[in-house]
Amino acid sequence: MAALRAGDLVVIRTCEKIPVDGEIERGAAELSEAAITGRQEPVFKTLGERVFAGSYLEQGVLYVRAHEVGEDTYLARIAALVDASLDRKAPLEQRADALAARLLKLGTLSTLATLVLTQSLSRALTVMLVMSCPCSTILAASTAVSAAIHNAARRQILVKGGVYLEQIGTAQCWCFDKTGTLTTETPEVAEVVSGDTEQLLFWAASAELHNPHALAHAIAQRAAAQGVEPEPHTLSEQILGQGVKARVQGRTVTIGNARLLDGEGVRLNRQFRRAGEELSARGLTAVYVTLDREVLGVLGIRHQLRSGARETLDALRTGGVTHLCLISGDEPAVAEGLSRELGLDACHAGLLPRDKAEIVRCLQREHETLAMVGDGVNDALALSEAEIGIAMGAGGSEVAIEVADIALADSDIRKLLAVRELSRATLRTADQNYAFAVGTDLVGIVFGALGVLNPAMGGMIHIAHTLGILVNSSRLLGYRGE
Repeated sequence: MAALRAGDLVVIRTCEKIPVDGEIERGAAELSEAAITGRQEPVFKTLGERVFAGSYLEQGVLYVRAHEVGEDTYLARIAALVDASLDRKAPLEQRADALAARLLKLGTLSTLATLVLTQSLSRALTVMLVMSCPCSTILAASTAVSAAIHNAARRQILVKGGVYLEQIGTAQCWCFDKTGTLTTETPEVAEVVSGDTEQLLFWAASAELHNPHALAHAIAQRAAAQGVEPEPHTLSEQILGQGVKARVQGRTVTIGNARLLDGEGVRLNRQFRRAGEELSARGLTAVYVTLDREVLGVLGIRHQLRSGARETLDALRTGGVTHLCLISGDEPAVAEGLSRELGLDACHAGLLPRDKAEIVRCLQREHETLAMVGDGVNDALALSEAEIGIAMGAGGSEVAIEVADIALADSDIRKLLAVRELSRATLRTADQNYAFAVGTDLVGIVFGALGVLNPAMGGMIHIAHTLGILVNSSRLLGYRGE
């Protein structure tokens, strides 16, 4: 790899990763570009098309003329941008520090004023003991945040700082990746359009019986769920970027896209052509099934919606979120179909990692606080650019988890609601702590200056309100939300 130079001709075979950015000079293949776009379905590439380092060649052979190599490849440049974006993040000024500084000045002035006005060293000493150290004010926020972060960790939510815990409760704009975030990486047969569903599934599952393709697994699972037992095929041919052709019980079964049917000279009638177009418009992958050149029907395949995704989005909207957005590298028709189904406010599809980050930057200029939820390498730059980056941990990329501010260890999307509720409870607790700390300090100053309290009692007030804040914050350790 170190010897590769721009202009070299590189040969990539099945099950190999593409090491360079370049252009295909010869060959055709199905590539997994999940690391680049997040799209799980293989993409068919042929002569003259661009390929990127990090893509995985699932089937075929390609001869690629290298344009960029090493640190100049697209994926390497994205990694460098992620590092630069993280360096630009500045910590927010903490309210506790500012309030503690004010109270320290107030304590000093109060002590001097008491000494001057009352000419009593005892009263001045009492005021000084009450206000001598604003530790209760400093603890007001830090103890609440520490307890909440510990609570989150026990629930398999990793929060990497109090700033992010504070911000997520007030985020008004939420952006979501599609595959691996709102949907799982496992496809499913969502619809079957046919006069005889069982017959169609029998021939389709029989032809796909030993095909390792993810769509083939989805067809086999749907057949099994319907109680359909496939028959072994005697011959099977995978046609790159189009589908499968097999011999089952002496008959020819063809499964694939409309391009495959055209190549086989099969004509689609109006019913199935319209059905396929409608499925595609709704974001499903249309797969046609033919038997001896007769069309049996069409399957609509999509990625399974993640459990709890719809309920989570509805709850965010009910909870005051004003903008829900889908940001995906998937095909526009697929992403837009899911966006319509979930009732999202906007959809940006067909994006490369840098495009996703630019969308995030634009939205941040329009909305006060933005949270971005993703799981893949292609989401890392957008996660690092967002004010709050949230990674779906289980099955997510290490890069995304590393750059995110919050990570869900088990990828349960409903935990977004849990951490949002925990954030709001933390802010309420911190405000209660501030009020208690400032209130007891002011009462101590007044009573100390009037001579109601002696120095020993002033010291006890100082200790008591600190303990009170610790007890109040500890309630967050067991907080479970609604």
